[in-house]
Amino acid sequence: DTGQVSLFDMGESVQLASNEKLEDAVEWSYIECLNKERQVLGLYLSGHPLEEYRPELRGFTTCSLAQSELEEIAQTPEEEKAAGFGNRGVAVCVGGIIMRTRSLQSKKDETKTFGAGELQDFHGEISLFFPADIWEQYRDHIGQDDRVLLRGKLEHQRDSSAFQIIVEKIFLMDEVRYKL
Repeated sequence: DTGQVSLFDMGESVQLASNEKLEDAVEWSYIECLNKERQVLGLYLSGHPLEEYRPELRGFTTCSLAQSELEEIAQTPEEEKAAGFGNRGVAVCVGGIIMRTRSLQSKKDETKTFGAGELQDFHGEISLFFPADIWEQYRDHIGQDDRVLLRGKLEHQRDSSAFQIIVEKIFLMDEVRYKL
């Protein structure tokens, strides 16, 4: 019976028999708290890590990662693609959180490594592909949970209807106002 209370005992002054002393802990940062929420619940509940960068996302991006917007942009008329974007993919500028990255070994040339990853914003996720030269340039400067703005080409993945972005340039969100 010692130390046990019922729902009806809560109003009374109950003293627990415990000599346990809790140690002081460092309070989590806002971003760390949001990441723990996502880890436990699978979604952000009390906020979103991109919230403070919403003005940059509105001002500098060409689209969000919502599937409907990506499909609309991918259907750009052929004459526009030929005039400004080349034959492969449509130029986009998107922002979000890097959810994961990994290195991939080239099958043709074992000295080259490529990068792959995923980017998430308020509306969806998309796969990222980093060509070897771009991956070498940025691999040590970006990582999981980094908030970035990137430029690249939107295209369908091979043998899939899913989209991916071939990354050309990356900016950390903290630097966007100064570099663009």
